[in-house]
Amino acid sequence: VVPANYTKAELKSQAGMLAATIHANASCNCNAPKVIVVDDSWEQKDEFLQMVETSLAENMLPVPYYPGCAQRWQKFRDHYPKAKIVDSKTGLGVEERRLSRPLLSPKPLLLPHLVIDLEVDLTTETGRKAASQEYAFRNEPFCPVYTIARLQHTDTLEAFCDTAATFCNDYLFGSLSGTVTVKEDLQSTEAVQKLIANLHYGGIGVNYWGGLCYA
Repeated sequence: VVPANYTKAELKSQAGMLAATIHANASCNCNAPKVIVVDDSWEQKDEFLQMVETSLAENMLPVPYYPGCAQRWQKFRDHYPKAKIVDSKTGLGVEERRLSRPLLSPKPLLLPHLVIDLEVDLTTETGRKAASQEYAFRNEPFCPVYTIARLQHTDTLEAFCDTAATFCNDYLFGSLSGTVTVKEDLQSTEAVQKLIANLHYGGIGVNYWGGLCYA
């Protein structure tokens, strides 16, 4: 998310898009967003991230139908016991939805979304080493889990765009698709164009889900 002064409508639109694609198919999708990268000094970051959570909570909990989904979710939970759990506000559980058991599962099961929140500092050797060894950055969840990566010391547009490209290319597992959220009047700036050009991803969506590149 390129830091800027977004309108409420812009924030809500992009947050809703992210939440919908995180939630779809129980997040068992090769193109599901798994890491949200923000500038930690961006004034609207908490508002935006809360919008994502609120949108997720408006959905029914995902059914972990894909083999190994629940086990992978638990591994992330074990690595990050303080991670936030986003439950559903619909009140519709296993009984209300009359769910049958998924394949290879002994009973019907629902999983809440798990939100891991991490700071990333690529300006120091210690920070770079920590990022290179972070479990959430080196392992694909393929389950209802996503991570917030708060970039440190990126308080200019150029610093954020350069650092975000380096972080995504060198520290995150996977390169199938990604999304760049950017305010329209910043899209043509040199910093943002450089960010898009430097991302080593198969498909990049600008203000839309990157997975649509494969539709």
